[in-house]
Formats: sequence, C-alpha cells, structure tokens
Amino acid sequence: SARPTFYNRARRHIMRVQAAQGDDVYVVDKRGMGAVLSHGALHSDTIVIEKKLAEVAGCYWEQTRHSEDLDFSFRVVDKARGILFRSTPTAQHEVSPHGSLVQSFSPSENALFSYLALLHAELSLETATMRRTAKKGRAWRLYELSRIALRNGNRRVSWGLCVRSLMQYPSGAALMLLLKLLLRRSGTTLRNQD
Repeated sequence: SARPTFYNRARRHIMRVQAAQGDDVYVVDKRGMGAVLSHGALHSDTIVIEKKLAEVAGCYWEQTRHSEDLDFSFRVVDKARGILFRSTPTAQHEVSPHGSLVQSFSPSENALFSYLALLHAELSLETATMRRTAKKGRAWRLYELSRIALRNGNRRVSWGLCVRSLMQYPSGAALMLLLKLLLRRSGTTLRNQD
C-alpha cells in the first residue's frame, strides 16, 4: 500500500486527539499543531490566516531558497491565538506541471535547508511547546542526514550525526540506527525495519 502523505497523517492525528466543534472543524492547540509540524510544514496553499497574524509572525524568510514554509509555519502557530483545522477540502487549485524547486535539491540538501529553517524559526519562538517542537524537528533532520551518510557508506559521519540527533531530542528511530551502527562495528547485523 502507498505510504500516507504528511497531510493524511496530520489529519488522522488531529482527528484522533481533538474533539470536533461541528461541521468537520477542529480546534487545535499549539501542542497538537506541534505534533503535526514535527515532520512537515503547513504550506501556504493549505492555510488561511489573518493578515495581521502574518505581519506579527514576520512573513516569509526571503533569504532562503527552500523550507520557507516550514519556518513560516512555526512562527505563525507560535503567534496564533487560536487554530482551526478542517479535514475536508474547501478549495482546489491546479499545481503547475513543472517540477518544483524542492525536487532540484538532493535529500541531504533538503534536510539541511529544513534544519536551517527550524533554527531560524526557533530564534523568534515565544512558546516552550513550539521551541521544543522545532528542536525535535532539527533532531529528526540530523537523523535523516545520518541515514543518508550511512547509505553513502560513510559510517563515521553517520555515527556522529546520529549521536547529535539523540543528544538534541532522543527518538526511537535514531536509537535504532545507533544500535545498527554499533552492531555493524562489532560485525553483527540488524535487519533494517524501514
């Protein structure tokens, strides 16, 4: 079966932990949105926000070519007084048949840009929940980079990135990768569960 998209996972999470307010609308707190933002972003074509909130949050960080939606998402959620989620689409638009800018970057470049965007967002986050979520997101990007380094045959770099990921925000996935690296070092193998 196909792997669920970020938005399907986010929708299922919100619908599982939040009570509907009627007409398929959910009031979501910052912690709930933090869980959604842990591994993804609210892209500008999926949100409606007040102009004043965008101004308070700081609009887009124009100095980066990638992950500006991720940075913006964190800052908007951090400054929002309330968040509503609707699980059914209310509009549809055509996406250009041209490849996106994101597709022109390698997986390691994507992870690095996301790490930088999360670090940039964290500089202005006021709530502990959103700062913790940004930290968790940065740890996840280090884990992704560790996996990429391992796939490229660079165990030493993979080890260092994995240890940094675990020190920043421990996760089961990073711990399993570290164990895999330890077992490989000792000559034992661990079957990949990905």
